Amino acid sequence: MGIEYLGSLISKDTFIGIMMSGNPHVGYQKQGKYVEAFWLIPVQGRAEIFDAFAKHHGLRFGSPVKYNEGIEYIRIQNRKTLNTLMGMIPPCLIDVNQRVKYFFEVMRIINSKEHLTQEGRDKIELLKQKMHKWYTGKRRQKVWKQ
Repeated sequence: MGIEYLGSLISKDTFIGIMMSGNPHVGYQKQGKYVEAFWLIPVQGRAEIFDAFAKHHGLRFGSPVKYNEGIEYIRIQNRKTLNTLMGMIPPCLIDVNQRVKYFFEVMRIINSKEHLTQEGRDKIELLKQKMHKWYTGKRRQKVWKQ
């Protein structure tokens, strides 16, 4: 199967639905100004299709990694890709998911470069706490790289 065929197996709307079942995350260096915002999407058995989807739409996804007892995820961290995907999510889906809503606010802070100020980092810390109450920070291992 060619990449164009694989990339067309799922529509943008379908991918956004899959993305909404994933988990947005935020991390940062307490001493620095670097903020890490990324989205984990489960890919078990679909990594090749997601990779083709990304290439088909000019997006950049990370290679699959294993978290939490070996479940495979792709990590979407490229800021341009995140902003593109976030633009595809209908506002009604954002409003019903507080975690996504907080993630959008963190991305707004990053995009406006407010994260470079102490006030911006303080806002991100509060949003991160609201988003990650359950997160335990499981270790990951790389699955494949092409």
